[in-house]
Amino acid sequence: NLLVQLVTSNGAIELARPADVFIRRDPAELGGLPSQTFLEEFSLLVGAPAFLKGKPSTTLRNIERAPRIAARSRPDLWPQWCAHHGLPEANYRPTLEFDNTVLAIQALTQALGVMVVPVLFIESLLERRMLMALNPTRVRTGSYAYAMRARRDSQRAALFTTWLQQVPGAV
Repeated sequence: NLLVQLVTSNGAIELARPADVFIRRDPAELGGLPSQTFLEEFSLLVGAPAFLKGKPSTTLRNIERAPRIAARSRPDLWPQWCAHHGLPEANYRPTLEFDNTVLAIQALTQALGVMVVPVLFIESLLERRMLMALNPTRVRTGSYAYAMRARRDSQRAALFTTWLQQVPGAV
């Protein structure tokens, strides 16, 4: 058995922290430690069925008019989605912003608008049809990487990182 203690934080890693493995979406935050990408991130444009009910359609023009939800922690999602589709970013700026992705997804499930969101955060909501893809194209919006530091218990860290690489969707 392997005991995993998880601590979450944003920004650059703190090398003074007693950690064996650091995980970040932005490899630049891994403090120059050698890193390994283990998961590609893809995002979808989604909405709640209750929000879509009675709407004429989910054309790009109608999405332009809909409330657009975003998380301040991920300001890159709408611009990346627009760039992928060749759309003017200025027409698709978020109209409802929340501090983090969890709050933004909550607003999405409450039918407050539409959102570009990483699939890995909403897979179960899509499966349960609490959310619907408004456009089938999954847009690559990043990747996740880990870095390890050499420690006495590096065998345990190696077991953990091997498990990370076996997660569905891993690179």
